[in-house]
Order: sequence, then C-alpha cells, then structure tokens
Amino acid sequence: MMSGRRRPGWSLAASQVPAWLLLGLGVLVPLATLVWAARSGVPGSIESTVPVTERLARTVGTTLVQAGASTLATLVVGFPVAWVLARFHFPGKGLVRAVVAMPFVLPSVVVGAAVLALAGPSGPLGSVAPRPGSAESLALVVLAHVAYELIIVVAVVGARLESMPQHLDEAARTLGAGGWRRATGVALPQLAPAFARAAALVFLLTAGSLGVVLVLGGPRWATLDLEVWYLGTQLLDLRGAALLALVQAGFVVVVAGVWLGTSGGAARRGSGRVTRSAPLSAGRAGAPASGLRPPRRPRGAEWWWVAGAVAVVSAFSAAPFVALGTRLGSVSPGRFAELWVEGDRGVAPLGPAVARSLGYATAVALVCTAAAVGLGLAVRRGRGAVASGLVALPVGVSAAAIGLGVVLMALVGPVDLRGSGVAVVLVQAAMALPFAAGVIVPVMLALPDSLEEAAAMLGAGWGQRWRRVLWPLAAVGVAGGAALAAAVALGEFGASTFIVRGDAPTLPTLVGRLLARQAPEAVSLGTLVAALLGVLCAVLVVGADRLAERSRLDR
Repeated sequence: MMSGRRRPGWSLAASQVPAWLLLGLGVLVPLATLVWAARSGVPGSIESTVPVTERLARTVGTTLVQAGASTLATLVVGFPVAWVLARFHFPGKGLVRAVVAMPFVLPSVVVGAAVLALAGPSGPLGSVAPRPGSAESLALVVLAHVAYELIIVVAVVGARLESMPQHLDEAARTLGAGGWRRATGVALPQLAPAFARAAALVFLLTAGSLGVVLVLGGPRWATLDLEVWYLGTQLLDLRGAALLALVQAGFVVVVAGVWLGTSGGAARRGSGRVTRSAPLSAGRAGAPASGLRPPRRPRGAEWWWVAGAVAVVSAFSAAPFVALGTRLGSVSPGRFAELWVEGDRGVAPLGPAVARSLGYATAVALVCTAAAVGLGLAVRRGRGAVASGLVALPVGVSAAAIGLGVVLMALVGPVDLRGSGVAVVLVQAAMALPFAAGVIVPVMLALPDSLEEAAAMLGAGWGQRWRRVLWPLAAVGVAGGAALAAAVALGEFGASTFIVRGDAPTLPTLVGRLLARQAPEAVSLGTLVAALLGVLCAVLVVGADRLAERSRLDR
C-alpha cells in the first residue's frame, strides 16, 4: 500500500523543476552574473566620472541615516499602537488592524505617491511640508516608511505583548515595585528581543527602499538601491552598479544574520519562560492556563490611549491613502477616457499599460502556481528541502540587484532576454514566488493523507488521485496563492524598472517615471496612475486573503 500511495521518486524530482528553473534563472544566475561583472567588467559599460568608492561612501552613509531614522520613527510610532491592540478589546479593533496592514501589501511607489498626494506641492499639507527631493525631504521618506512598515512593529512587538506571562508583573507588584520599575525591570527585558527583531526587519526593508526614495527623496537621499538604479539605468555604468549591488547584498546578509540571531535567542528564552511559568499559572483558580493576560475592555482614562492609537493609525496609515484616493474622484470621466486611450504629453496611454500589467501578472500567477504546487507536492513527501529553503531568497535580495543581474546576463552570459516579455515575467515571478509558496505549500501540506491512501487502495493511480482527491481540496487555497502572486507582480517596481522598455511601461514603472520628474503636471498624472494601481492591487490582495481564509475553513 505504501508504494502505491507514494509518488514515484522521479516524479517528485520533476515536480520541483519549475521552482528550480525560476530560482535559477530569476535569482541565482543573475546574482552570479553580478559577481562576474563586478570582477571582470561589462562590455559597453560607461565608467562614471565619480569613482565608485566615493559613491559607495556617500550612499552607505545616506542609507544608514535614512534607514536609522525610519526604523526609530517606526518603533516610536508603532509601540503605542501595538500595546493598545494587544491589551484592549474595543469596537472597530479589527478595522484598525486592517488599516495598519493595508500599506504593506501595496507597491512601494503607491505608498510614495500617497504621501506625495498628502504632503506634496498640491496636497493639503503641501504648504507646511518640505519639498520632495530637497535636503529636508527626509521627513517625507520617513513618513512613508512609517506608514509602510508600521504593521511589522505592531505584529512582532504586539505578539510578544500578548504572550507575556502575567505572574511576573504581579510578583513585582506584590514586592512593592511601582509602575516605572515594573516597566523597566520586568516588561522591558521581555520586550527587548521583539524590539530587536522588529528593528532589524524594518531597517532591512527601509535600507533597500527604492520606490519611496525615488519618489520622495530623490538624488539627495539616494540609498544603495537607488544608486544602483541610477548607475545602471541613467549613467550606464554597469560595472559600478554591479559593485554597489553586491555591497547591498552583503549588507542584507549582515542584517538578516542579526534578525535570525535575535529570533533564535528569543525562542530559546521564550521556551524557558513558558516551562517555568506553567506550574504557577496552573495553580491559580480562574487564571488562564498559560498565565497570560487576556485583552479586556478599556476603563476610564484608558479610552484616551485607545483614541490616541486610532489617531496615530489615521494619520500615518489612512490619511495618505485617502488623499491619494481623492485623485481618482478629481478627474472627469471624459478626461480619464482621454488618458486611457491617448495618454498625455508623451505619456503612454493608460489602457495598454493596464492591459500589459495585468497580462504579466496573469502569466506570473500561472508560473508561480506551477512552481509552488510542485514544491508543495515534494515537501509533502519529505523532499524539496533545499528548494524550499532558497525560495525565500528573493525577499531579502535587492529587487534592483535582480533586475540588473538579468540585464547583465545578456552582456556577459549566453542568455539574452532584453526587450522581451519573458524577462519581465521572469523577474516578477522570481519576486512573487515566495508569496505564492507561502500560501500554497501549507495548503498542500494540510491535505489529508487518509483520502489519498483510500483512493490508492481502490486502485487509483497518482494522476487520478491528484485530479479527483487532492486538487478539489487544494483548489481554493491554490487560487489564493495565485491571486497574491498576481498582486505582487502587478506592483513590482524595483526589478522591472531595469527590464521594462520605455515604450511599453507597466503601471509601476509609469508611476515611477512620472513622479521622478517632480513637475506639477507629471506629479498630478503620476498620483492618478498610482491610485489606479493601488485599487487593482488591493482587489487582488483582498481576493487572495478571502480565498486563503475559505480554504482554511473548508479544511
């Protein structure tokens, strides 16, 4: 029975081929090409008049300042929100969580455009906000990053707040410790690892920010990613761009190591605390079995803390997107139809750009679904450990480095994909695969073995078991992963900006080009396109979430 139930070894290996092809051509080969180009040079590369070492020193300093300021601001803004959401139950709490999470699922250029719609020259706060691209525009970059990364602090620190054992605080109170001493001596040591993990993740994402810095900061606040983009696409110094991309990749490895170190240490310490606290919590009548403090309804002045948290979320997570949404309502149907069909002043028409973006997103969804389903089938049978470990690599690697690597593959290697839609699908699928696999692989692992075994006992071959037993159970969850992959592809900017042709833009590259000009007419049109892109991505993300939730309920 076992041999009949299990899938043949060659078939399990074949199921991993799409994932390996995608990881190889979309991630590993481009990174290897970057190393080769940085060492041996690139045919046709134009050496910049500013030495790479000077650019490196300037951009590393700028990256550290920008990412440090964004990380600190996100922690300061996010902790009170995380504390309120972890401690209290109140009407609208679910909506507040959804609003906090919303910016994180949108493309970075949309977030930058939203801040520009709020605090740009024509926005409601434009008279008091700094001008984008100026020396003071760091404030706009930090504002966008707080809106974008706030969910990380709320999720990571909030989870630790919810899991902190209650008996430690009560013991300190019994020994006479006041509120300040309990906060610094009891709560802070337990929260420090969570703060470190959240800070490392926020720092990593803000240091690699491209769309937000391009739209709001400009060359004055160029990070490593933006300098890679500038050297590779504007100055055509491909060797210099490859060198900076490798430095950025090393930077990611260091920060990721810090994050993994704090996560491992926290897990070990956390398991020890739960083990020691179990007898104490179990021996108290009426207390939760885990000794944790359950959320409760606010009382008295505590409602002011709730109101403050809602106000913070409204200011950082809602207001920019409300301002962006008004741009769609400010355009007459006739003007929108004109932009859709004819474009404006050298700008490509919106209709073909939307169709092109949706076409790429559909192709990416199909490719990522095939790769993730195959990987899930292999993991379900104890195979695919290496591929499943590498599948998260595109999340940490700079998207600009991936895009530049694909371009360099044509110049120093045998694969020339320049100017083709295959290149766009490849880079977008490489960036979307981790998200598709994150939804689809767990769905495949959750499929019950008992039904498959029963079908095998009745004589069904592997193909019949897949079509009649496994696929009907997995279809909804797989559709959710496909929708999420399409949303990621639809909003992908960093890698696509190297690949997409100027005469055939996608929506994100069109937004980036318009907003980078910083001319009033271009900014107005760019924010309009960004609002349209945000709506399309939001629809796909909500659909993916509903499908994933329905899949869990069905099981």
